[in-house]
Amino acid sequence: MARKPPFHVLIADDEYPVAREIANTLEENGAVVLGPVPNLSLAYRALDLSMDVDLAVLDVQLGQELVFPLADHLARDGVPLVFYTAFEKRQVSDRYRGAIVVSKSDSVGRLVDAVSECRLEAARQTDLIGDFALGVVDLLPELRLRARALVDDRDVADRLVQETLEAALASIERRAWREPAPYHLRRLLYKIHRRWQRRPN
Repeated sequence: MARKPPFHVLIADDEYPVAREIANTLEENGAVVLGPVPNLSLAYRALDLSMDVDLAVLDVQLGQELVFPLADHLARDGVPLVFYTAFEKRQVSDRYRGAIVVSKSDSVGRLVDAVSECRLEAARQTDLIGDFALGVVDLLPELRLRARALVDDRDVADRLVQETLEAALASIERRAWREPAPYHLRRLLYKIHRRWQRRPN
């Protein structure tokens, strides 16, 4: 049976007993914990020292600082965010729409469930990327033939294939890929071509 790859979780929380309990519980569930760290400075230092961060568990208030600059930095890098905070949920979810917000009035178990959901989603995304790569390798000759049957110019046909691949990657990032790679790539190719045809000359 293949071993699961390490799942690295950054914890930023200035309440050490709470942060330590979170860290211990996540480690018991197989996570590699970075921290816990109580402020932004140490959080950035932990990021500099680590090659990988798969998820961040963040309290909004770190002493006198707000965690949002760190959250923005992580979000730009595509790191999923879980906020464990006493702040109102809307204050966070309106700013980070893809994030999970768990109230500190909930148990640490609820937080661990949220982290597990993210871990499962990350594994699914990895599988999708693998399917995408295999689909491209297997289907690229076919996609080129289909594109050249739709447009006469070879350069334009290659651009159609390129836009198809870019759209497929974007659909993975939006978590909007729910079908086998071959069907998805073919459907995108024809969809983009139809959109081209509707463009004004």
